[in-house]
Order: sequence, then C-alpha cells, then structure tokens
Amino acid sequence: MLLTVLVLACAWGGFGMSHLAVIPAFAKDHLGTEASGAGLLLLASGVGSLLGNLSITFMHRAWLYRWLLVCLVSFCAGLTLFAWSNWFWVSWSLFLLLGVLSLGTVWPLATTILQLSTPAEIRGRVMGVLHFTPGFHNLGALPLAAAAGWMGWSAAISIAAGLCLLVTLWFGLGRAAGRHLASTPAA
Repeated sequence: MLLTVLVLACAWGGFGMSHLAVIPAFAKDHLGTEASGAGLLLLASGVGSLLGNLSITFMHRAWLYRWLLVCLVSFCAGLTLFAWSNWFWVSWSLFLLLGVLSLGTVWPLATTILQLSTPAEIRGRVMGVLHFTPGFHNLGALPLAAAAGWMGWSAAISIAAGLCLLVTLWFGLGRAAGRHLASTPAA
C-alpha cells in the first residue's frame, strides 16, 4: 500500500505538476499574456489550493484512497482542458480547479494516507521518500519544455497529463494492491 501511494504521488509530481515550472512560458507563448497573466494564473492555483485544503475536512476518512484516485483522474482531465484552452479567463478558471485538485487535495491526501497507515518506527523514512515529489515537479519541467518546443504546449502538457493518468490507472487500480485499497474502507 505504501508503494502504491508513493508511486502515485511521484508520478503526479513528475508528470502532472511539471506544468507549474513552465507557466510563465506557457502564458506568454500559448495565452499571449505577459508576467501579470502568469502571476494571475499562479494566484488562481494558490486560491484553489486553499479551497482544496478546506474541502478535505468534508472527506470521510474511510474512503481517502478513493478520493485520491478521483482527484488524480479529475486533475489529469482538467490539466488536459487547461492545455488546450486559448482564452485567458477560461484558463484561469481551469487553473483554479487544478489548484483545488492538486496541491489542495492530492498532496494532502497522499500525505494523510501515508501518515495514517505507516508504522511509527518507519514513518519518518516514508515521509522522506514522499518528499522527493516536489523535486519531481522541477525535473519534469525540462522534458515538458523540450516537448513543447517540438510539438507545442497543448500537446506536451496533454501528454504529461496522459502519462500521469496512465500511472494512476495502472498503479492505482490495475495492480492488486490498488484494487484492494479502492474497494476496502480504511479503519
């Protein structure tokens, strides 16, 4: 179970969240806006993160893993829609939603699941491994930017979202551990 949640979080970080590091270039090249537009997009993500953190209080503890999977799949769909939007305020609204689904719910849910299910004697080590994830945000930005230079931002971000979705479905539901977690409420 720990491996499943760690892989989901790291794939989300490396594929899904790599778009955060390239928002200034995306905003300029794809949306035709300058630094102020990139700042407004990041503001939307921050407000969304706050709203997502508040929404976790309404999630039933027994189904945290299901919530994690729903948020990951929804995040991938929203990221793809964001990648293809050419209108700034539609993109802004989608980025608000991405903030709710990503740093607002996926990250806290993964952290919560690991803390609740890890034995006390190894909890620090498991959380240390989980904290590789923010580094993957930046590591994934290089191949994302290279792919965008070759095929455009929309296609590159969509492929990153697709890879995140593929890992989510394969590791989160395709493996026996993921299916067991999804079908069994937590204690």
